[in-house]
Amino acid sequence: MLQRAATTTGTFRVKSLLLFLRDRGRTGQAAAFAKRIGGGSIVDDEIRPLSRTLWQRALRDFVELGGEDGLRQLSSFIVHPENLGAWSRILRGVQGAEDLLTVLAEANDGLPGDPFWTTEKLGPRRFRAHAYVGDASDAVERRYIGLALAAELEAIPLLFGLPRGRALPHDDGQPFTLSFTLEWNRPGDRAMWTAGTFAVGWALLSAIVWWADALPETWGRNLWPLWVMGPLLLAAAWGAMAKRDAEQRAQTNKQRVRILALEREALLNQNRSKEISRPHEEPVIAGQYKVGKQLGVGASGAVWEATRLTDGAQVALKLLRTAVVHDVRATDRLRREAEALGLSWHPNVVEVLDTGILPSGVGFLVMERLYGETLAERLHSRRSLTAEETRQLALQAADALFAVHSAGVVHRDIKPDNLFLGRADDGSDTLKLIDFGVARISWAETRLTRSGVRIGTIGYASPEQEEGAEVDGRTDIYGLGASLLHCLTGRPPAGQHSELTPATNVVVSREWLTVINKMTATEPAERFANARDLREALLSLAPDEPKDGSDGSLAAGVFVA
Repeated sequence: MLQRAATTTGTFRVKSLLLFLRDRGRTGQAAAFAKRIGGGSIVDDEIRPLSRTLWQRALRDFVELGGEDGLRQLSSFIVHPENLGAWSRILRGVQGAEDLLTVLAEANDGLPGDPFWTTEKLGPRRFRAHAYVGDASDAVERRYIGLALAAELEAIPLLFGLPRGRALPHDDGQPFTLSFTLEWNRPGDRAMWTAGTFAVGWALLSAIVWWADALPETWGRNLWPLWVMGPLLLAAAWGAMAKRDAEQRAQTNKQRVRILALEREALLNQNRSKEISRPHEEPVIAGQYKVGKQLGVGASGAVWEATRLTDGAQVALKLLRTAVVHDVRATDRLRREAEALGLSWHPNVVEVLDTGILPSGVGFLVMERLYGETLAERLHSRRSLTAEETRQLALQAADALFAVHSAGVVHRDIKPDNLFLGRADDGSDTLKLIDFGVARISWAETRLTRSGVRIGTIGYASPEQEEGAEVDGRTDIYGLGASLLHCLTGRPPAGQHSELTPATNVVVSREWLTVINKMTATEPAERFANARDLREALLSLAPDEPKDGSDGSLAAGVFVA
């Protein structure tokens, strides 16, 4: 049975609470708070994943110790020098608060952890920001979360030397979302407002004196322009100088924050382990999985064979690399993989058994142990498959896709590497769809990817993926079509559909060619509408492979590298 991992948030959110108590001289309260959250060392690294349940409990404990008003004063501690590691990545390449708010909503560059922000610009220095907080059923808990997130928004201008922003709650009618209207002033706006107020007041006073005829006849009316304009000019000069000084101080503070963020990031990197997450120190993971040999390794993690101590079953254990352990984006990817697999259980989809986060911050995913090889490995050893072998695998893949699409999941990376061929007792192959790390879940906001960013593998990614556009199940059909073409021809696709060239000396039946051309059509509307329609087309194919090109098969027009 699938045990879902608790949603994670960024440790910086809890750390800001501890920094507030510590730097406000409340030593006893800070010590008590640290004890309640499990020790101050838990928040030493503000980028590492932290249970969102712990954050919500920490908010309640903080209010109990320091009062609810403390949540309204968190802004400067959210961007405290010891908390800037969470902002270091997002500060790169942005020039101001408006740039940061735009980037904040983009999955790959946002703040670590949930809840994450989506934003819309309302005008100069004015944004609407939304945070999906889920089912915060307790009204008090929802208020605490709202106050903490408002302080988080108000801290953004501080990163650029600007005055603290103002985040006002906005009711958008969404029960699981908190919305705010954020606005802030430019440097020196207060000085200019003060100078303007003085000027208006002086002008009104001068008008009253003039009309009251209260000026001395001997010199008052003769020197009227100087008497009126002198203070006005002085006020204007003072306002301009104050604004310039505020702008210079803002620029200086902006550069100071960037330097502190870089220094904080360097310190965190220095303190982290440089070794891959070989779990020697934790031979038993989560108290029930004894680690064995390594099965594979990738860019973000490694897969190990493990024994489940409760029943002795062999499982596959996926762990994050140490280098990305502290990156909540990587943990979110692992959690998304678990969610997608849990939604779409099917005999042709790898089964996920357990998922979670270790105390060290390492995310783990427990799956059924598969024995066999990937389709990519099979093609590497054999180069190509027969038409009937390809058809049998395609039918199983279509069944798997129908299951995941029915669950509202789009895999987005169908390719031979993610099609596993498990060996049955009778020697036949059972296809398993694996690696849902970049899957799109239709009902869930996705912070892992953003519009305009290509997701998928070159050659197997559909044209809409190459363009970074919205995708649906027909994208997976395209990837499967490119994979089947690889099986039949022994040649992987090289790039975008428009760049592919006709193959030579490749014999593919006309029926197969028709199916594959429809699967890999440039326009999604021209492909099979769903995996069920694809399955029907595969069933209609002749089971026997043609021996040559004289029986209606074609040796050209098949697009491969």
